[in-house]
Amino acid sequence: MATHSAHHFDPNEIADMDVLSVHMDNCPLYKALLTVEEKKATGRMTIEEHNGQNHMYFMQGMPVGVQTSKYLAPLGQLLLERNLCDATTFISAQRRIRDGGGLLPGQVFMGMGVINEDQLKEILAIQSTRKAHHFCKLGSRSFTFSKGLTFLTGFQPTPMHMHMLVFLAVSQQLTKKVRERFLELLSGKEVRLKDCGDDLLPAPLEVYGFGPAEKRFLTRLNQQYQPIWELLESGALLRDSTATLLRYLQVEGLLEVRKGKPRPEPESDAEAALDPEKIQALKSKDKLSTKAKPKRPKTAPRKKTRRLEPLPSDVHPLVVCMPGPPLPPVDPLPSVIISPQIQ
Repeated sequence: MATHSAHHFDPNEIADMDVLSVHMDNCPLYKALLTVEEKKATGRMTIEEHNGQNHMYFMQGMPVGVQTSKYLAPLGQLLLERNLCDATTFISAQRRIRDGGGLLPGQVFMGMGVINEDQLKEILAIQSTRKAHHFCKLGSRSFTFSKGLTFLTGFQPTPMHMHMLVFLAVSQQLTKKVRERFLELLSGKEVRLKDCGDDLLPAPLEVYGFGPAEKRFLTRLNQQYQPIWELLESGALLRDSTATLLRYLQVEGLLEVRKGKPRPEPESDAEAALDPEKIQALKSKDKLSTKAKPKRPKTAPRKKTRRLEPLPSDVHPLVVCMPGPPLPPVDPLPSVIISPQIQ
């Protein structure tokens, strides 16, 4: 078995049983996964960490299984989480697995009537997805690809969707700083989603674990170009989720970008503080013609008052008596006045 180191990743450049080693700085994991699909390669990709090796297996470009160095998502634990078995049944199943002479956990739980075949497939898919999360977050190191069908023996295959793994690789290795830098590069741009049919993406939305919020976001992108600033301020997703999803669309070649229109100036603080009714009244007032200014009412001219000179201190002011009401008529006195008697 020969090992080849390279600055680019192409599994078809090596022979069966050979190993190709590439650093993720030269070929990010998401790009390596898309290359495996494009080349329809068969073999095993390995990423090593401090406590062991992590393997992902491919058959004709399709991911069919994951093995991790950590003991992740055991089948019995997943059954407990989904209320498909109780604690007593779980303990009994663990004893049978231990003493069963090589029986797989799924075979034991099916033999006990805990789950059927369809439920087992569903649980194994969840188990593989959780292991894939761990595999796809391993970055800033080398990975190897061992080509050949021989490397697929010894594990139970659980097919996964390649584009879900690409999304995991993008989201798990995007740091906060990288997301902000990506949004900065898109500043002043408008984006739109390329047509992928009814599913909006290369795989059904439920495969990615997306819900109504992501569906509204993608539907909005699918209808027309959207300014980046508007998606960040009034979109259906949080800022980090928006950056991650847009970056994934770009990796998949599904994001169309063009120069956007200038962002409108924000309203003044004084106008924003007003009620909507007041704002509408102000806007209506602005529409009035300047020629229709209301005329100012005429007022009577003000009389000029003469300033009085101060009086000397030894002069009393003149007292002016205003005429009072007319006195009642008085009968004329008699010509002879009789004096009163003196007592």
